[in-house]
Amino acid sequence: MSAPDDTIAYCHACGTAMDVNKVAPFSNVECPACQKHTRVKREFGPYTLLRRHAIGGMSMVFVGHDNTLDREVALKILSETYSTDEKRISSFEEEARITAAISHPHVVRVFKTGKAFGRFYIAMEMVTGGHLEHQIKERGAIPEAEALQLAIEVAEGLRAAHAAGLIHRDIKPGNILLDSAGSAKIVDFGLALMTKGGVATPDEMWATPFYVPPETIEGREEDYRADVYAFGATFYHVLAGKPPCTEESMVTTQLREAKKNIIPLSAACPELCLETAAVIECAMAYDPSARFRSYDELIESLQIALMVAQTREKNLRKGIKPSNQPVPVAITPAERRRIAKKLSTQKMITASATVLVLGVAGWAAVKLLRGKEPTAAPVVVTNDPNATNVPVITDQSGVAINSLYQQARKLLSEGDYDAARETFLQLRDNGNVQEPTRTWCGFEAMLCAYLNGRSNDARADAKNLEQHLKEPSVPGVIRKGLQDWLPQLQEFKPISENIASSTPQDELIFLMITMANACKNWEQGKMKEALPAFEIIKNATIKGNNSLIEIYQEKAKDYLVDAAKLQANELTNLPATPQDCLDTAEKLEPILATLATRGRAKFMIREWQLVLGRHAKALKTSPNANSTDEGPSFADVMKKLPSLTNNCQFLEAAELLKKTSELNPQEETQRTALLGMCEGAGIFLADLEEDISKSPITLAIAAKDGRSFSSINAASEGMVTLANGDTEASFPWAGLPPANIINLYREVIRKNSGDVSIPLRHESAICFQWLSGEKDAAQTAANYLSNSSPSFKKRWEQWMAALN
Repeated sequence: MSAPDDTIAYCHACGTAMDVNKVAPFSNVECPACQKHTRVKREFGPYTLLRRHAIGGMSMVFVGHDNTLDREVALKILSETYSTDEKRISSFEEEARITAAISHPHVVRVFKTGKAFGRFYIAMEMVTGGHLEHQIKERGAIPEAEALQLAIEVAEGLRAAHAAGLIHRDIKPGNILLDSAGSAKIVDFGLALMTKGGVATPDEMWATPFYVPPETIEGREEDYRADVYAFGATFYHVLAGKPPCTEESMVTTQLREAKKNIIPLSAACPELCLETAAVIECAMAYDPSARFRSYDELIESLQIALMVAQTREKNLRKGIKPSNQPVPVAITPAERRRIAKKLSTQKMITASATVLVLGVAGWAAVKLLRGKEPTAAPVVVTNDPNATNVPVITDQSGVAINSLYQQARKLLSEGDYDAARETFLQLRDNGNVQEPTRTWCGFEAMLCAYLNGRSNDARADAKNLEQHLKEPSVPGVIRKGLQDWLPQLQEFKPISENIASSTPQDELIFLMITMANACKNWEQGKMKEALPAFEIIKNATIKGNNSLIEIYQEKAKDYLVDAAKLQANELTNLPATPQDCLDTAEKLEPILATLATRGRAKFMIREWQLVLGRHAKALKTSPNANSTDEGPSFADVMKKLPSLTNNCQFLEAAELLKKTSELNPQEETQRTALLGMCEGAGIFLADLEEDISKSPITLAIAAKDGRSFSSINAASEGMVTLANGDTEASFPWAGLPPANIINLYREVIRKNSGDVSIPLRHESAICFQWLSGEKDAAQTAANYLSNSSPSFKKRWEQWMAALN
């Protein structure tokens, strides 16, 4: 018996087969024939490993490339030691399921799970800023205000996990990642427990000694307060530059004593605000009942501590020294509870008079961050019904919102479109944000989705923005300018009207609509329609209220540069040999790395590479591809063609068409159309055979002879094996009704909906439908595919003109 395919790799230099069955992923293997080295086991589902990123106790993390969505991801792969340990495999799978169940900006996202080379893997969001532990090692204690902001973000992530019924159980600096903007994201739910009634009992202790709560050490039931303790210990380490205890032993008695004798943060770091120390000490109370009673209470206390710290920093910069603060040697649980209660009930703030300088406006800022109506100094909504520009927020109660808005614009400028979109959406949904800022935030969230190559998200944002326009606070000029145009963005077809000929009533509205139209048409493959609109944005004069567009001028320039690269390398003719196809595809690869935009540009390069690969495959699989016999006339071929297509012998039909000789111009046009369709239909069946050979497909299907089956078990060389229980029967493809073959294809595609080759597979399926006599169904499918694939639309129209 031959070895499974995933145990064999081929030397990239000489092509020698190498047995890599016992080799770890991403190993650099020396070829036994030529001694050159080849990286092996790099393909994990739709991901390609690029480099090692980190090694943990149970797993390895690699940076990978998502070949479907063209982005970097983090791939966590179970290590060799545990790859056959059923308990660890189960825990690994559970980690993926748990993390995927939490949708929050401060929890790392899980994209996909799978198994390759016998290893379970998790594909996650790639967070590029390193982890908090590294920051502490590099910088020592993190500045108070910066640490508190991170603490709020982590607490919000933990609140989301708690809402999903989860306890993380391993909160520590190493499990808090930082993105490019410096925001925190919780990772590694490998030790998490699903609670029942809010509590859970672990069956083993793997947590880190420095941060583990006392109840875990003693084997007692755990609830969210166990995470609160680890959170407190983590940020003790962040603020002090050293962990709260240095006991590394997991011996219960030693660790319990160490936890009882922790130096309070207020004594270890007397330079910190007492509000900050009180929050951490309350979180780290030995008795769980003395800790914060909810994440809301914890977050509120952190927000107040952050205000105090920020105010003190401002005063110090102005030369105002803080008042002398008494530093308690220890804070008892009762005192912790008293301080936390005072912080959380908003009645007073203990120990420091610095909070008084915040006044009502500062307090309102905290309320605004929480998305609640402030009790004083509310944000003023403009009374000007014709206002269209984003106003400058001057009242102190709007400082928090203004800061958040500037952060969103910064993320947008830096190309972090996911984070920018999320921030804009938060502002759009916050009733305290002024108009027209709120409306433009919704608009910019939609633009971020387009810039990120995610048209579906952009359509959803356009729909939500259309609903938002119905609110009475939206300025009339904006409502009038957007309401008739937004529905067009929600449709799948491109916007065909010439935006350059429009006469805008308001320049900002005109420019923003122009940018959105350009992005939509670009993502739908309508480069010709998109480029004039991008030129308008690039050449716009920044003045008055249209300064909002300045960021998009740089983005428009990126699109224009990428358009020039695509036009210079456009695939106009297919090579004549398989090797030439592969060489052309390889030459396109370096262009991908130079593209400045996301989405369509990279998709088009990938599409050209796939077209070349499929054409090479067709050339290789065509019977008698190298025959030099003189071919028949076109008339003779047309007589034989129906018999071949009716028997699903499409590649044989293609080869016959290639051999035709002495064609007139009309016959040449028809031959070109039929050749393209026959090759497409032949590849369609070959792809289906490959899909079925990987895994049987459960589907009710009937043959032409009337027999019904419940699964498709195998397929190869023009034959397909159907089964019903223990009964099997083999048929040529022509033995199945074409409509049933299409249903089989739909089932295959449903299971592989993220595959970048799907548009090309749809095209092949349409060719099969048309040649099999299902011409009306083929035309309907072609009309739909034409909306998103201009290249197919052009081919299809040429083919139909030649054949009808």
